[in-house]
Amino acid sequence: MLSDFTLEELEYAIRRLNPKKSPGPDVISGQMIVHFGEIAKKYLLNIFITSWRSANGADYPQSPYKIPHGHNFLHFYQTTYRANHSTVDQLFYLSQTIINGFQEKPHEKTVAVFLDLSSAFDRVWRQKLVDIIHSSGIKGNALLWINDLLRGRKFSVEFNGVRSKSHRLWAGVPQGSVLSPLLFLLYMDTIHPHIHPDTKIACYADDIALWHTHRHCSLRKRFKQNAERHCSLGKRSLIDH
Repeated sequence: MLSDFTLEELEYAIRRLNPKKSPGPDVISGQMIVHFGEIAKKYLLNIFITSWRSANGADYPQSPYKIPHGHNFLHFYQTTYRANHSTVDQLFYLSQTIINGFQEKPHEKTVAVFLDLSSAFDRVWRQKLVDIIHSSGIKGNALLWINDLLRGRKFSVEFNGVRSKSHRLWAGVPQGSVLSPLLFLLYMDTIHPHIHPDTKIACYADDIALWHTHRHCSLRKRFKQNAERHCSLGKRSLIDH
């Protein structure tokens, strides 16, 4: 079992907190948390520790998340939220493949398919996500805590000072949570087993590019058909269950 959170970790999270984020139902804004004194910080730390020990997930303070460069548990094709990675890497990867094809004799042609998953964060199949997290080696209190964070979530809309009734959320990862980007990347990291070894893939969150290079133009139609089939299978296996 992992150790409890420390005051140093809490203060580090508060320093990275975006004070302009909207408050939750408790109406405690980021600006208030940034100005917490020592006593308030200790109370907040105790809430996190109690939540952790009971595996009863409550949202962390919202802050940007970067996956350290040395952590290689994600596939190389995914560059989102990863230190020293960007969309430029993916563009170079694709453009260099095209250039290499033209340098072959006879020339090789590259056909690509570009995908954008609609409302991807809101449509994650939670049961599958928990299974993926467990398979990745995250177990014990951490797995229970994440499972509690995901389940039983509700939302409401406030307009002109009037708040609507709460409605149950059956899919998706929490919007604005510091953990959500990492959870989504773990979820999307299951794509590559479904891709043919000769097909290249690059991802930036829910933006996906698939391409294949070959000298025979007749294979382009087959690649397009296979890509459409994989997209259909991927949608059924990853989204809205």
